[in-house]
Amino acid sequence: FSQRFPQMNHAYKQRAKADSLRLGRIDWHEVHEDATTKYVANLHTMHLGQRATMEAVTDGLHDFVLTVNCLAHVKTVALPVLGDGIGGLDTDEVLKVMKRELASVDADVTIYQFKRTAVDTQ
Repeated sequence: FSQRFPQMNHAYKQRAKADSLRLGRIDWHEVHEDATTKYVANLHTMHLGQRATMEAVTDGLHDFVLTVNCLAHVKTVALPVLGDGIGGLDTDEVLKVMKRELASVDADVTIYQFKRTAVDTQ
């Protein structure tokens, strides 16, 4: 996300340095592209230099579902598998939790595997 959303990445780094990130909570960012508004969520599952926790994943997903379900105009949601890369969590365990928690989202949900070597085509 640092290449595609540099302003959001800068804000994230500033909050991380100030130690104001709260695990299991989301920072929402509005992104304006091609005359549309998209919302990008930063779900905090770990502090820099530490491993992610399943508790933070679960808490963040709960917060995410509540927020998305209040936004009637949200029709699609795409999320990476949370906390399994740098965070070190087991992908299969995270996927089980994500599928369970996201089942009540009132939008089409896609969960994707993040590939660090992928090229952003946007």
